[in-house]
Amino acid sequence: MKKNICFVVSCLISVCSGLTHPIIEMLDQRIKFHDTITCCGLDPDPTKMPQELTKQKCDVEKKVFEFLKEVVKNTAENVCAYKIQKAFFDQFTNGAQLLCDIIKYIHTYHKDIPVFLDCKIGDTENTMETYLRTIFEKYDFDGVVVNPYMGDDVFDALAKYPQKVGIVLVQTSNPGASIIQNAVLSDGRTVWRMMLDLVISRWNKHNNLIPVLSSSVDIENIDKIREIIPENMPVLFAGVGAQGGNPVGLKRLLNKNNRGVFVNSSRNLLYPYTTKQTDWRTCIKQATIRLKNQLNKYRTEASQQKFLLLLGVSGAGKSTIIQQLKKLDSRIVYITPYTTRALRPQESDKISISTQEMEQLEQQGQLLAINRLYGIVYGTPLEPIETALRNGQIPVLDWPISKLEIIQKKFGKNLFCVYIAPPNLKVLQARLTADGRDKNGRRFLQAQEELDLLEQGVFANHIDMQIINQEGKVKFYAQEILKIFESPSSPVYLA
Repeated sequence: MKKNICFVVSCLISVCSGLTHPIIEMLDQRIKFHDTITCCGLDPDPTKMPQELTKQKCDVEKKVFEFLKEVVKNTAENVCAYKIQKAFFDQFTNGAQLLCDIIKYIHTYHKDIPVFLDCKIGDTENTMETYLRTIFEKYDFDGVVVNPYMGDDVFDALAKYPQKVGIVLVQTSNPGASIIQNAVLSDGRTVWRMMLDLVISRWNKHNNLIPVLSSSVDIENIDKIREIIPENMPVLFAGVGAQGGNPVGLKRLLNKNNRGVFVNSSRNLLYPYTTKQTDWRTCIKQATIRLKNQLNKYRTEASQQKFLLLLGVSGAGKSTIIQQLKKLDSRIVYITPYTTRALRPQESDKISISTQEMEQLEQQGQLLAINRLYGIVYGTPLEPIETALRNGQIPVLDWPISKLEIIQKKFGKNLFCVYIAPPNLKVLQARLTADGRDKNGRRFLQAQEELDLLEQGVFANHIDMQIINQEGKVKFYAQEILKIFESPSSPVYLA
């Protein structure tokens, strides 16, 4: 009952705010409260149905309806949506009535589970309107898969049903589609990427579109896609299961709430038994739970995949600790920043480039951020961070706490922040002057201001671990950082 109340309240808020579509909100609430991103495809194939039903002396439509009812009964608790492929119903003489019956059954007994039709329609506006009138008014589907290649006509017709959802075929999972979808346009985008851009920026006027992306393509091709997709726009990740798609890619499509993507499976959920088995209902339920758990495993890995952010004033000893971390754990990857200043003797933890090169990298979107400190420009490359996270490594950044908000917006759930402080101001001043980096004393004055704020507790909510870097204890500190990083609890203070 509590779940249902939360769901209703959430939908009311959604409708009033206009920020999220009610059916997309329904989908999101199913994912949240039932902890599942599994969508069950209802594609009936009488040749694969259990003999317990196929041997009954009645119309095939009645047998199929009884089968699908049992499928819904045994999957509903563990799915976020149902997707019906219309072709499997068109094969029956009374397929239209069968379609009406199963939709009515789901809407009657499982009101909070959206039901989508997969027929990949896309036509001129008047034809499209006729399709949609049948799909939404006769059958009462919550959404439909549409083919966007007829352009605005498809979405002008869909706009007349703002309370319904359009699932847009941006990128399909069948291998043969690559000849079209991966064709490169004059601006460097692939055809499917252009379609995704249109879905996001041109056609999504009612916040009711869901793009379809493929799990069978190279993971690299979807690595940065979540960045351009709005947080409240879910993605249907196609091809996982019998089509052999790679579910690892869904980790890169999760939104900041570890949701925002769902996966459809049909054959693997509907027919995980031999036709002679009498326990076929249990087999369907167990197959659904297995897929739910498998997909949730990837969600868990994504939410736990963190990287180290070493904060602290210049001269606190961050570089020395980073070197020790690299010696202790081969997964550690230091993200080398660019800088426009000349490197100091024996300095190897930065790359010196020209101001023009820095500006070019920024214009190309290759930098996470530009930091201007002490009159010097620093640039942090984005791609090595994402590559390290994707490969299960631990990226480490030396980062100014004054610029923490920049990286929090980008990687909020993935951060583990360690603040490195010097043992005292006298030691700090000696370190800053020893190598000539603070000839005018400006670094020391800024460090004093930051350490005063640290003392006042201004940074407390942003720090997972604080270290007072005493001489001769670097290895101990590095070991403790790795230990706490692997099993984070409450904030830790080490002196």
